[in-house]
Amino acid sequence: MIGQDGSVIQNGVDTDKFWIKEPVRDSKNVGYVGYLNTKKNPMRLAEIIKKNPSMNFNLRVDFQDPFLEESFKYETKKCKNIIYHGRYDDINDFYNQMSYMISTSDVESFSYQIAEGMSAGCTPIIYNWRGAKDIWRKDFIFEDMPVFELQDMTEMREYIIENYPLSKQMLSMETLLIGD
Repeated sequence: MIGQDGSVIQNGVDTDKFWIKEPVRDSKNVGYVGYLNTKKNPMRLAEIIKKNPSMNFNLRVDFQDPFLEESFKYETKKCKNIIYHGRYDDINDFYNQMSYMISTSDVESFSYQIAEGMSAGCTPIIYNWRGAKDIWRKDFIFEDMPVFELQDMTEMREYIIENYPLSKQMLSMETLLIGD
């Protein structure tokens, strides 16, 4: 949200809904949650999957374009490292099975799957979309091919709590809309 003075109120994450409940995880598990459409660049994701056969890519996805889905599945048909997941009653359960969360988007405003995953201790892997470096630490961002290096789970969660807590963002919106 942008205030009349040009100030930006960042998105916030309800960290009460996401937490670290599985401190020991398979270090090869990479997660992706959300829609796969053109702006999410599933072909970049397909290329990363093909070039990282030792990693397990867990996709909790909904394709929004049947032609894109067909193309993605054709490109990855020989890959044995993709696991498709259905919906979860509690998405925190999915995040707690992952060591990494990946975003291959060309365009984003924030990337909730990254922030929610970090709240559950996942290391983020974020393509360098325009504005990504204004939101996320540079060591979370890749330009060509990502490097999978685990970071401390507690540190990932603390990053979200310190930078994107829902309570802080709600207070900022209230102040903007109602005043001091």
